[in-house]
Amino acid sequence: RIRLHAISQGIHLNRSDILPGAAFAITKVDQETIEIIQGADCFAVWQKSDGRISATRNQVFPHEAVWRRSFANLLRKYEGDRNKAWEKLIPVLSTGRLERVNRKISGYALLNGQSTFPECWQRIVLSRKDIRLLLLFTDGFIPFKESGNTGDLGILIMSLFNQGRLKAILERTRRVEEAEKSTSHIDHGEATAIVIEF
Repeated sequence: RIRLHAISQGIHLNRSDILPGAAFAITKVDQETIEIIQGADCFAVWQKSDGRISATRNQVFPHEAVWRRSFANLLRKYEGDRNKAWEKLIPVLSTGRLERVNRKISGYALLNGQSTFPECWQRIVLSRKDIRLLLLFTDGFIPFKESGNTGDLGILIMSLFNQGRLKAILERTRRVEEAEKSTSHIDHGEATAIVIEF
């Protein structure tokens, strides 16, 4: 659908800088397996029946860390004016998207209609009988700085979930965002999450 929409709007499919797109974490659960397909900066975290915790990798983290630092510097330069900072950062982001979106070696998967996207996603297949809990969520559900280390992220998410379910995770994230608001590109990230218990 994204591909057809882009074509109908005259957007060439090699223009990943202007193609509409979405990060994703998708799961298919059947009687035997749990299949997870993930791309960009949406996440899956799961806990096995034996207590072990795993998570998908934030494919965007190294790229986003660089532009977030640039944005913070631009905010200082323009005395907190986000509009001016964005004006200077957008060309950098556009170039980065052209170089990285749906590029297998140094990029990340984005659902945008490009045929190379399946080569870039992360695919995990788990045995359903081994899984106790699965969480799927968007990047705004957790603080960015904590999304770079897969092992630590999984442990943190499960610890917070066990303390107060999804609400505890989001409340903590909002506190972190509030403290970082003066150097961030946004006040609060969009946050969506779902939990599946087996």
